[in-house]
Amino acid sequence: MLKNDEIENRKLQQEKQILENQLKEAKIDQLKEKVGVIERLSQVYYELDLKSEYKDFLEKYVTPLGNDCFNNSSEIMFFIGLGLFQEFKFKESELYIKRSLEVNPLNYKALNTLACIIVELNPQQKHQYIEILKQVLKIKEDYYRAHFNIATAYEDIKDFQNAEYHYKRSIELNPELFKLYYTYIYFLLSFNKVNEALKIITQIEAKFTQDQQVYDIYQLYFQCYFELNQFEISYKYALMSIKIDSEQFSGHVNSGNALFGLGQFEKAIQSIKTGIEKKLKDTSKGKDFIRCNIEYYNIGLCYLQLNQLDNALQSFEKSIVEDKSYNSSYKQIMKIYLQKQNYTGFLDVFEQSILNTQNKNRSLIASFVLDHGFQIPVQRIESFMQKMILNGLNNNIIINSIYYQMKDETTKVDYSLTSKRQIYYSIYKLLSEKYLRISQTLQILTSYEKIIKNSLQFQQKYSIWDLLID
Repeated sequence: MLKNDEIENRKLQQEKQILENQLKEAKIDQLKEKVGVIERLSQVYYELDLKSEYKDFLEKYVTPLGNDCFNNSSEIMFFIGLGLFQEFKFKESELYIKRSLEVNPLNYKALNTLACIIVELNPQQKHQYIEILKQVLKIKEDYYRAHFNIATAYEDIKDFQNAEYHYKRSIELNPELFKLYYTYIYFLLSFNKVNEALKIITQIEAKFTQDQQVYDIYQLYFQCYFELNQFEISYKYALMSIKIDSEQFSGHVNSGNALFGLGQFEKAIQSIKTGIEKKLKDTSKGKDFIRCNIEYYNIGLCYLQLNQLDNALQSFEKSIVEDKSYNSSYKQIMKIYLQKQNYTGFLDVFEQSILNTQNKNRSLIASFVLDHGFQIPVQRIESFMQKMILNGLNNNIIINSIYYQMKDETTKVDYSLTSKRQIYYSIYKLLSEKYLRISQTLQILTSYEKIIKNSLQFQQKYSIWDLLID
């Protein structure tokens, strides 16, 4: 299998040379007579996966004649669309890909690219993406790109059984492409199948020997041993990757993560900071690539271990500046504010997290209400509750937590001012909750009527029945 692939690759390289020689120094009139040669050459470029040369190909052989000259060539229309796709011009690309399919509805390469365009323009359309890729595989079952694409889509929608099948099938069809192994290994690690991942890495280590491939293999080894909490071995592989290429950021960041596991927090901070510097220098992959929210988050965790709360707070805040939706940093900031007894700051950050994330901090706010709610000024709580309701946050989890806490409170003989204040706030929360039925509220209030009457603070502020009417 491997030998046949090498032979096929050599044949394509030879054909490329022959075709390019036929087009060499050809004038426009001569090029018009060689549309078939240009079409075949585009197919060879695609088969050889010469992505970096696509633009040059188009400028040499297609642009001089004009795109209209190739309207009836499904292959060239596809190739023009593919070039635009690589430049992230998805709408323009779509026009040429659809034209390619009008000429030849069975052009599986164009159909595969159309699926990719659809998901780029609307990432939520995973199921449509999968359905188009299924059509591709009906036309050409042994098309490894479609198997790989559909595997990643199945992984995204958490259909892991189908994802694994198609990852394996893509590797069977193109065992010479390192990217396929690399992605599949990370897929295995997402299920903590570390031993399976290590087995594959060991098998491919001698096969892929280019510097970048060796660098990535060391990264994979790092990840496996890091998952196994074998931090000394993972640190060794991080250093080995840095030795191959010290300008890539990931080796430095991985080194820092391993040092964190080894308890060497100050060294970890320096290593991750070096990784950030390297990452910010690399402008070739777009602004999303140089986002450093995770790196700043990890630095914050190091500072927490060193009990440097202010430095930790600054790092987590930097993480949010990089990515406002990074929920983990909000959670750590709220914990720091609780530790500092800055309860107003806690509520401010929680409100911010509601606006910017698909909020997953409800357990934090529930425990906050139970443990610290009585220490917040009443007006601040009222403002906070109104904002929560306006933002449509359904707090059934919080309500249940408070309800059970109130039940625990009734078993106590004496009620301190703290517990009275806590109960007052809990009932206010229940009354404010838009998703709770009045009958449920009445049932709870009846259970705690004696407690409420004993709280002068509550009686001075509200009448229970007035609140219910409101």
